[in-house]
Amino acid sequence: MNLLTHRSSTAIALCLLGGSAFLAPTAFAAPIDTYAKFLTLDEIEQFTSVDFDEEGGEGGRSFGTASFHSTIFERLLDVTGTKLTAEEQGMMQYLRSVPVTKISGTTDVHVDRHHDSGEPVEGKAAFIVLNDNTHAMFVHGSTDVHAKAGDLVVFDADVPHNTQVARGTLSLVGPVDLRRLTPVGGGTGSKGAKSPKTPKAPKSGKGSKGGGGGGGG
Repeated sequence: MNLLTHRSSTAIALCLLGGSAFLAPTAFAAPIDTYAKFLTLDEIEQFTSVDFDEEGGEGGRSFGTASFHSTIFERLLDVTGTKLTAEEQGMMQYLRSVPVTKISGTTDVHVDRHHDSGEPVEGKAAFIVLNDNTHAMFVHGSTDVHAKAGDLVVFDADVPHNTQVARGTLSLVGPVDLRRLTPVGGGTGSKGAKSPKTPKAPKSGKGSKGGGGGGGG
């Protein structure tokens, strides 16, 4: 599993992605980490049976929920170096599902808030990309991230950001508060949140493989 950390403090940053160089204007830049191939192909398949709503909200977003295996959560904490308090560990015992989001347009620029309370997220938020789409990118401050299927993206939730999908769709596990795995997003409180659906159990498939795979992305 490779970690790509995006950081820049210059007015113009020369970035390399996929072997091609481009100039990215920067008003400001904040840390954002991409963990390549965090999920294996077998693990990604666990989320393909999710039922999305058909409303298509802002940015062409649709929402669903899925069961989230404890081994994936433990790996998430391990690779990001996240240490939970005793209270947070107790809350995780009741975790049964995570949000899954499908995006087919451009979402509004926003900072993340908790769906249940509308309070701003303090610290990191995260999502896992479920499909490749060369026409999609996540814009965090002045940084563009073109993540691939299986990649975990961790970012500062209080930095303005959005997702842009020019063609096709992009499906994500999340976005969630990294420490709680609860839904986050733009808007304030219940207006931006949707009632969670009863999650489907993951497909049994071939079983999860630990370690998240290797290689670059």
